[in-house]
Amino acid sequence: MKTLVLEEYGLPKALIDRWNEMQGEELLPLQERAIKEHGLLGDESLIISAPTSSGKTFCGELAAARALSERKKTVFLVPLKALAEERYREFADKYDSLGIRTVVSTRDHRNYDGSIEKGEFDLGVIIYEKFNQMLTRNLDLLDSVDLIVIDELQMLADRSRGAVLEMIILKVLRSSYRCRIVGLSAVMSNADELAEWMDARLFVESHRPVELRQGVLLDDTFSYRCFNSGERGTEEMAPSCEMQAVESLLQNVSKLATEGEQVLVFLKSKNTCVQLASLLAERLALTSCDGAIEALGLKETTSLSEELVGVLSNGIAFHHADLSYDERRIVEEHYLSGDIRVIIATTTLSLGLNLPAQTVFLETQKFRQGLYTGRPVMEPLTWSEYENMCGRAGRLRYTSGFGRAIVVAGSELESEMLWKRYTNGSPEKLVGCLFSKSIEDLALDLVASGSATTQESLTGVLESGFSDTPDDLSARIESAIEWLADNDLIFVSENKLCLTYFGLKLARLGMSAVTAARMREVFLDDAGHSALVWMYVLADTCEGRRIYVSARMREEAEYHLFARFKSLLAGEENLPAQLSDLIENPGHLDRQCLTRVRIVLALQDYIDGRSMEEIEANYRIHCGTLESVGETIGWLAECAFCLMGALGISKRRRVLLKRLSFEVRYGLPVSTRKLFTCLRGVLSRHEVLQLWEWGVCTREAFLNADREELDKVIGERRVKIAMRHIANRTQEKLNVTGGNERSEPASRLQLTGAMVRDRYKVFFSGTPLLLTAKSFKYLFKLAVRKKMDSEGWIDKEELEPGFNQARYLYNLKKEMGGSSRDRAELIENDRKGGYRLRLNSDEIDFDLRSLLHSDDFEIADLSRELAVAQ
Repeated sequence: MKTLVLEEYGLPKALIDRWNEMQGEELLPLQERAIKEHGLLGDESLIISAPTSSGKTFCGELAAARALSERKKTVFLVPLKALAEERYREFADKYDSLGIRTVVSTRDHRNYDGSIEKGEFDLGVIIYEKFNQMLTRNLDLLDSVDLIVIDELQMLADRSRGAVLEMIILKVLRSSYRCRIVGLSAVMSNADELAEWMDARLFVESHRPVELRQGVLLDDTFSYRCFNSGERGTEEMAPSCEMQAVESLLQNVSKLATEGEQVLVFLKSKNTCVQLASLLAERLALTSCDGAIEALGLKETTSLSEELVGVLSNGIAFHHADLSYDERRIVEEHYLSGDIRVIIATTTLSLGLNLPAQTVFLETQKFRQGLYTGRPVMEPLTWSEYENMCGRAGRLRYTSGFGRAIVVAGSELESEMLWKRYTNGSPEKLVGCLFSKSIEDLALDLVASGSATTQESLTGVLESGFSDTPDDLSARIESAIEWLADNDLIFVSENKLCLTYFGLKLARLGMSAVTAARMREVFLDDAGHSALVWMYVLADTCEGRRIYVSARMREEAEYHLFARFKSLLAGEENLPAQLSDLIENPGHLDRQCLTRVRIVLALQDYIDGRSMEEIEANYRIHCGTLESVGETIGWLAECAFCLMGALGISKRRRVLLKRLSFEVRYGLPVSTRKLFTCLRGVLSRHEVLQLWEWGVCTREAFLNADREELDKVIGERRVKIAMRHIANRTQEKLNVTGGNERSEPASRLQLTGAMVRDRYKVFFSGTPLLLTAKSFKYLFKLAVRKKMDSEGWIDKEELEPGFNQARYLYNLKKEMGGSSRDRAELIENDRKGGYRLRLNSDEIDFDLRSLLHSDDFEIADLSRELAVAQ
């Protein structure tokens, strides 16, 4: 079917022309059947269950195009941050030039969150957790969304992400809004049950566009079965001199790579990935990947950099969680460009790797974290995991006509067992994981979103899920409500379940109730704890997950670190209970406590600007682990900042957490935030630290610095790249404003503190406005909250104690110019006593030089806290 035929279905020609330009003029069989036989461009929800690489993702794009053609919005849900960033870049490249507003939202990428919540987008790529939080905050968001595309729908069975995905679907299905859902899934045995639950049509496809030979390699013979035809056959592979699976794998990867194929190898162990890549590099003399080596040279050096560069010089790479984020991204980009011929990766990262290959070799085991010790436990791959890895082979970009997915066996018996379990295997039944989350967390989420208002309706919602309902669900719900009430998270009023302000804030953040309850004890006892104490507290909670560091240290080294940690806490007063107990009773130390101390000290060195290589050597913690833990603790610190505010704790006592959130994520002083934000992805952490030590911390300081001296600090070439990046960003802003020389500043709201007679002067969208003192103070408090907390909600009692807040807010809107729609809708009300500005934090600017000297002590105090936070 030609894409031009899509005009008959009402899709815009501009979109069709763009598709023809970027991916060809023919639709794949799956896409044609989805349109003609299963109503992909119709009004009903649809589940497409098909093998990897059959063209499901573009089916989602086709459905989105239909919504866009009717001026409706689409949300594209994905499970992982890496996939979200990849989809966003792909969609932005395709559609931005057509005027389609493409946005993305992950835990790290939040600059579009305000636009999404205001409905100012066309196509939004959002990870599951973020979209669930958005629905918890504002279920009415569904009113502006016509279509939700769920990528990797089979993740409903995943213990770490299945519950949150099921919550999203429950909220959509139970709401009054009629959003259409298109679910894209791998092959499932009980897809009909899922379709019935979601009230969706079902399209099951078993054909791949490119044939795939799946089977087992024993000695020099690859025995396979064709995915499409089912025919069995054999293929001669590289002769093996030794009856060892590892040697057979090495020889065959070498043979295929030498013949020009791109090969993916999935192994269970990170160490084995590095060792095998090194062995291959010694045997092969492929073209050096100079582009990747050069790109790595611009990033901060890690303990694995030298080994990675060594194998890249022979066109080979390894890829696992110990590498830094930058190292993994560079490897992926240069493999996609064709420069890297072989990637050896861990099985646990296979879901996040959207990398095609002609041949995939895979080990049929993986490691997962143990439930009790946190240490790795080895277990066999499920058939679905095996299929997912196999699906990386045999893509349309390759011209061989087929792909291979090969499991290597070391004996006849093993070959027979592998063939039976995997080659002849079948998909497992999809089982929901809703109740892997605690009933307390499920209850908070559903009550906060408005999906349930009573104990009976809460029971009804949970019973209507896809997951099997526990026999004692009613008793567990009753017990959960009692626990939530005891912990001041929920209360019952006129038989209705209501959240306290703390409970509401918690539910909107997506943090677990148990974690928040543990944190609150620290909040209320906090006597000005240091960053080190807070890092330990946050690492101790860590959302209930055990922190595990793969590389072990000698016990005497770990106890030496604890002694150092204890000495650093010598001046602290009123330590939290868990820390105080350890200091007073060192005999209570266990492996997890020692690991936590080790990570906290490593993060402290990271914040202090120590080099990554030095940190890795001193603590035996790889960069990837440190970045991952830093990201989690940074998120928890930001949540803690918001929750402390909900308890009425002053910003002065909690601003440390806001600073810590930035510093622990990026290993940089908070004073570099503006420079880092401007040049993120352009300059490395090491280069930003060099500029900071030289005294350059902001974009303006960088632009105004002496050019010759700047060249000496980070190099002339790097300065040119940074300057070009800033110029491009400036031009993008000018393009948005139409290139008007008198264009207004980037910030829409400016609070100057200047007065004209008895009124305060502010600017909104470049227009000067005069406000009474009361209106200005309300606007100022709303603006400060939005600037310091991206969520931006402030309770009416924080605006001013009493009962007249609504009247004063009405006066503020009137003084701002109520006849102008954008000003009239400037302030949002959650109907529960909370208010916030409908602006992004970067759209607000303050003249702190004036505000710091305000006669109003509240304005002056808030200005000081804002100055410290910035």
